[in-house]
Amino acid sequence: MARALVTEPKIMLMDEPLSNLDARLREQMRVELKKITRAIGVTTLYVTHDQAEALSLGDKVCVMNEGEILQVGLPQEVYARPKSLFVAKFVGEMNVIRGTVTDRGLVHSPVGKIHCPLPPGLSSGNEVTLAIRPEHLVLRNINEQLKDALKGKIITKNYLGDAALLEVEVNGITLMVKFAGDADFQVGQQTLLVLPPDRWHVYA
Repeated sequence: MARALVTEPKIMLMDEPLSNLDARLREQMRVELKKITRAIGVTTLYVTHDQAEALSLGDKVCVMNEGEILQVGLPQEVYARPKSLFVAKFVGEMNVIRGTVTDRGLVHSPVGKIHCPLPPGLSSGNEVTLAIRPEHLVLRNINEQLKDALKGKIITKNYLGDAALLEVEVNGITLMVKFAGDADFQVGQQTLLVLPPDRWHVYA
């Protein structure tokens, strides 16, 4: 990198430069690379399959598949508003459920009826794919009285330090739920799963 920068290039290309580093060193180098490129002011094209790397380093993120550009935008935009199912599944973790539109704003799926805003042009009988991020699902106590909550059972729990990732089985379908920090729910526990209507991504 030093040899490349000493020539004062107008653009610098990086092809997965951190792929052979261990996890902690990789995180440190992300910070250093961002500092260096901003301090020098050189435009950098950075290729990576690591979504966290792309989101943390990029001023703009471009998602490609088989040579085709699928979406370009700010990291926050690509993560929060993926334009296609491929982008939704590729950038970060995502729960995906197939369903059928039964009414405006209502989809029948294997986990039950799901309320969500539907794109224009969809009508009753249309097949759709719903996607929602694990951190947008909410677990509540089984004894609470909640409208439209689904009953489920926690089948796995992985404590990651800064987060906890749980798998919840609802009508034979496994959904991931992510908490910041730890969660007071345990494996085998019956629970209610709340699906916020405004957090769904709908793809026809």
